[in-house]
Amino acid sequence: GYPNPNRSHFRSMDIWQSAVPDSYEATGWLGRWHDATGPDPLRMVNIGASLPRTMIGTKGGGAALPNGQLTLPGGAGVSNAFAELHRGGAGAELGGWGARIGAAGADLLRVQQAFGPILAGSAAGAGGTSLEGGATANGENRTELDDQFDQVAKLIKGGAPTRAYGVSLGGFDTHATERDQHLRLLKAVDQGITRFFAGFEGDARGDGVTVLVHSEFGRRVGANSSNGTDHGTAAPVLVIGPSVKGGYYGDAPSLTDLDQGDLKFTTDFRSIYASILSSVLGLDPAAVLGKSFVPVPFL
Repeated sequence: GYPNPNRSHFRSMDIWQSAVPDSYEATGWLGRWHDATGPDPLRMVNIGASLPRTMIGTKGGGAALPNGQLTLPGGAGVSNAFAELHRGGAGAELGGWGARIGAAGADLLRVQQAFGPILAGSAAGAGGTSLEGGATANGENRTELDDQFDQVAKLIKGGAPTRAYGVSLGGFDTHATERDQHLRLLKAVDQGITRFFAGFEGDARGDGVTVLVHSEFGRRVGANSSNGTDHGTAAPVLVIGPSVKGGYYGDAPSLTDLDQGDLKFTTDFRSIYASILSSVLGLDPAAVLGKSFVPVPFL
């Protein structure tokens, strides 16, 4: 968690994605890593329709990829025209924003040219994108998270130059009938991550993969009148991968020593980011986080 926690989904998401709890920050922690190490959009990818604040920097950001194939509509003629439109200093005569739009178009073409051949013929998404829909050959249900992880695995195995990927799963705002929802959602997380790493068995490219799982806040300790729980503060963070030294880090939260009904956090989430930045992404965490945080020694 972090000091003075915020219970708004939107503000707390901003805080977790920017790693700046005490003021509004437009850039994300991975976006600032991206700024410091090279602005190539191929190095940071979110699987989904938009780019989260996590991956936005001052010099640009990562790429947002839809599930499935990546193609521009209209065939080669449209692609060639689009390339011509964004060649060179397109938009520069319109000032800074025009230049940014021109650069974004050129970046889109680079992403398509780099990732399109890798993703061509991908079966990601073929099993359905709802949590309940789509069965695998052995009868197990596929989820939207499985499809996103399939896309990431295909890019890693295809030699994409990407260093950081983003995937997400919603539905955890369990204000009512929490038990069955939470069971189903955590099963989807477990299944998605398990299948993702199983797909790298015998493949050395999986050795350097580390998965970080977090949400914007936890839940209240006590149930509400609808058999659910309301917005809380402290929450668990999971880190999975071949390089992870498994175990429990931080102090176990007390269910009796509470802060106005909420768990007390024992580890600042920026210390976890510091571990990822230093041990996985190879950058001094202070350059991203603004000050030093003691890394959690799980890598």
